[in-house]
Amino acid sequence: MAQEDLRLANMGDPVNTPADEFAPSVTQDGKTLVFSSKRNGGRYPDIFVTHKSDQGWSEPEPIVDINSRYSDESPSISGDGKMLFFSSDREGSLEYRAAGSIRVSFDLYMSYNENGSWTRPIKVPGDINTIHHERSPSFDEKTRTLFFSRWAFGDFNQAEIWKSEMTAEGFTTPEKLPPQINAGYQEAGFTPARDRSGYYFASRRPGGLGGWDLYYTEYKDGEFGEPLNLGDRINSKENDIYLTLFQDQLFFCSDREGGAGNYDIYAIDYPEEQQQDLRFVVRNARTGDAVQSRVRLDLNAEQSLARITDEHGRFAIAVPADTSAVGDGFTVRIQQRGFLPFERTFSEGDLNGLSADEIPLELSPIEKDASFTLHAIQFDYNSATIRSESYPVLDELVDYLSSNPDVKLEIIGHTDLHGEYDYNMRLSRERAQAVFDYLTARELNRNRFQVSGAGFTRPLIDRKGSPYDEQNRRTEFRVLE
Repeated sequence: MAQEDLRLANMGDPVNTPADEFAPSVTQDGKTLVFSSKRNGGRYPDIFVTHKSDQGWSEPEPIVDINSRYSDESPSISGDGKMLFFSSDREGSLEYRAAGSIRVSFDLYMSYNENGSWTRPIKVPGDINTIHHERSPSFDEKTRTLFFSRWAFGDFNQAEIWKSEMTAEGFTTPEKLPPQINAGYQEAGFTPARDRSGYYFASRRPGGLGGWDLYYTEYKDGEFGEPLNLGDRINSKENDIYLTLFQDQLFFCSDREGGAGNYDIYAIDYPEEQQQDLRFVVRNARTGDAVQSRVRLDLNAEQSLARITDEHGRFAIAVPADTSAVGDGFTVRIQQRGFLPFERTFSEGDLNGLSADEIPLELSPIEKDASFTLHAIQFDYNSATIRSESYPVLDELVDYLSSNPDVKLEIIGHTDLHGEYDYNMRLSRERAQAVFDYLTARELNRNRFQVSGAGFTRPLIDRKGSPYDEQNRRTEFRVLE
């Protein structure tokens, strides 16, 4: 899932400067880009426009017909370039008194391009603007729907996304989007995908890579699907927000390292055929009932994501359609109260064989003599020293055992088929003892565990060499009671 496979690039000079460049929006032909910035050294942001030619992007210019002496920001331009929505706290915006002061809220405004000039901005009519902040507008031309974020003055943590339809009679009364979108984590920047039936937005919800991450939600039959994190090909450990799409190219802003300033605008080639959505459902292996749970996805040795299933046990991720891009694949881990820990690795070959249907992940209820294996517990070569990359897996096991205090386990070490019997029996028990020491050092009762080593007497696969050695080297846990 490497970013370089998709040619991510900072747009650089003349678009980006040491100031913030924020909230890009592009026309359908990809030749006009608008954004907000304080690049001219002003106190407040203005809206700028740049045009693309064979020589590249032009020097951005402020849209003087629209900008005021106050904040004008987060523009959204229509595909044909004839209509522009934006947010501003200019004179005429709604006011209210709080703590002895007059507060001016951000309201939504709109303007039309007539004969190359923008009309004087007007407030978006209807019930959209309130004494709260209305910001981050975007307009879906296919459904004639205006989306925006709203939050109370000074309480950005409660930002939520709303929508209003544009009809012949005006804009309808705004409605808040459902909980799978508005999860309570500063959702903002809801933009149409244009050439597919769905939307992009930013959220700080758990399981992301950094601050704001970018997500995609499918819209089908009037319902929004479970949001998909766009992954490390686009998202960074910093903030990524305001994604806009032109054909097979995405534009968004980010304050990641290496930029010209704080927030910069980035472009990325993103052909739709390069990704596929994998949808999973977590179930009780005995009853088939859905299990709502927290899921961890290990993408590689250094990066993992978290997901929380919906009430139906569903979650989804986006992976490259070219499955060779996922390298050794990824591992799904689930540790849910009342069930055995679950671990399953999906290799490149597994991904090639997956269908568009939901992939079941079945959790086994805790019962005596049931067992589970954690292959991710790794040791130094011919040693019982636990590798540091295994610590997160063991820490999750500590959390699991803390939330299931009645579970007692036998820790069983296993080796591959190489070497002498006595040596492997001793090594496997020493490795099991190392796991015991790690768990009990974190205040788990020693009486909850037994330790044993099986050497190479119980291989999963009775063969030597890769990948069989890796599968046979493992730490097994058997439920004692």
